[in-house]
Amino acid sequence: MKKRISIIVFGIILAIFIGTVKVEAASADITATKATAEVGDNVSITVNFTAAAWNLKVSGEGISSKGYASQTDDLSERNTVDTLKLDTSKVGTYVIYLIGDITDQNGNTIKINKSTTVNINQKTVQPDPKPEENDPVVPTKSNNANLSNLGINPKDYDFNNFKSSRTSYVATVPNDIEEIEVWYKQSDTKSTVSITAEKGLKVSNGKVSGLKVGTNKITITVTAEAGNTKKYTITVTRKEEGAPVEPPVEDPTDEQPDVPEEPTDNEVTDSTKTGEGIETLTIAGITLKPEFDTNIYEYEAILEEDLRTLEIDVKTTSDKYRVVVAGNEDLKNGENLITLIVYDAENTVIATYQVTVMKNTVNQNEINNIFGELKKEEMIKRIAIISALVVIIILIVIYIIMKAKMKKAKNKTNKEETKNIDEEIDNNLENEFKMHNEIEEEPSLGNEIKSDTEKSIETESVIKTENNLESDINFEDIMMKIRNIENITKTGKLSNSEDIQKIENIENTKTIEQKIEDIMQTDKKKGKHF
Repeated sequence: MKKRISIIVFGIILAIFIGTVKVEAASADITATKATAEVGDNVSITVNFTAAAWNLKVSGEGISSKGYASQTDDLSERNTVDTLKLDTSKVGTYVIYLIGDITDQNGNTIKINKSTTVNINQKTVQPDPKPEENDPVVPTKSNNANLSNLGINPKDYDFNNFKSSRTSYVATVPNDIEEIEVWYKQSDTKSTVSITAEKGLKVSNGKVSGLKVGTNKITITVTAEAGNTKKYTITVTRKEEGAPVEPPVEDPTDEQPDVPEEPTDNEVTDSTKTGEGIETLTIAGITLKPEFDTNIYEYEAILEEDLRTLEIDVKTTSDKYRVVVAGNEDLKNGENLITLIVYDAENTVIATYQVTVMKNTVNQNEINNIFGELKKEEMIKRIAIISALVVIIILIVIYIIMKAKMKKAKNKTNKEETKNIDEEIDNNLENEFKMHNEIEEEPSLGNEIKSDTEKSIETESVIKTENNLESDINFEDIMMKIRNIENITKTGKLSNSEDIQKIENIENTKTIEQKIEDIMQTDKKKGKHF
């Protein structure tokens, strides 16, 4: 029984332990696509982490440092995978580190310090095949993206003084003109031209329709054979109804192009020149990694302040260059990409710089408080569950012990009852045996018992008479009693305890006999007969 109780208790405790243990799923790792490569090979570094909140940084030679700092909205664990490109232009051993910490959904913070190593070897140079004498000479592609002429129809509203170096023009049309046609001529016939317009205008085969009252901006993009681009803009103003149209006054000496719009990925063509572009770059509130260099075009930084825009200070390598900044508005938590494009006087892209800003405004104290509340709630639940299970275990143990005691007491009671029955049977047998011996020793005892019994019956009748009982004597009962007494006389056995009692009362019967005789004498005098 004790062994069975121990097994039950151990099983319940084991179930409680298994139910309260949780496996931490938060993890972080860094790997490389190749452990060994040659100069110029394509090698990627993969960062993979699963967490509810994270503050990690990737750094090392041959790769731009990058930070990851954020959290999930509901503090549940989320998997993040990012791939970075390793610079394999030089021979050497590159060790890339992943350092920081992550927090799982239970609020447990795990320190991360991992790395991956890539060995870059000298590239095996294959001898160039001997050129054939008849191999064609590949011509150099033209980078001419200029227009030799540009204008609009109707001619009455066309602008004057076109210059290929001038990129911005204006024109004014009356209210009844809703459509114009843009015409142009390339300086290099191998270049291509595309015409686009602002939202709400329709462009088809050089015609721009749907002009609205006010200004309408049209862009003419020239792409040279080499791939570089140049943009010309025409701003057409449609007058209100009834307003007079005056020809535009333009300064023919003004050949400085307007600052172009922030370029999109499809519009920017990088014709970077080594040593040209930005000479110095400073962004308030952040530190660039790596340190700024004119010939390094990708940077990373961490912003810990809650700023919507950054104060950027630049100095170009030439006074003729200007810088257009894109992506420095409405900075959000997480990754933000700021692009700085350097243009020359002819609006040609000289260099493009990109700064990846990780904005981390997560309040760690707030995270800790949230996780603390979650832990507190979970602990209360665990305590309640464990307490309930402990109470159940105690009740089960008490039930088992009580049942065992009851069973033991019942067995003891049964043994005592059995012992009492055995003793009673032994006493009855002993009494019967004793009575049998007495009858055998005195044969006249049976007759005496019979006589005494008959006298008792007569006495009972007399008593009934004395009590004025009118009912007759039940002779059948009397005869049955006489037969029992005769049976005792013949067999020497008593039929039941009642006969035994009668035998024990024989002495009393003699006294009653004397009383009966007195009653009979009295009745005779009164004239009664039996």
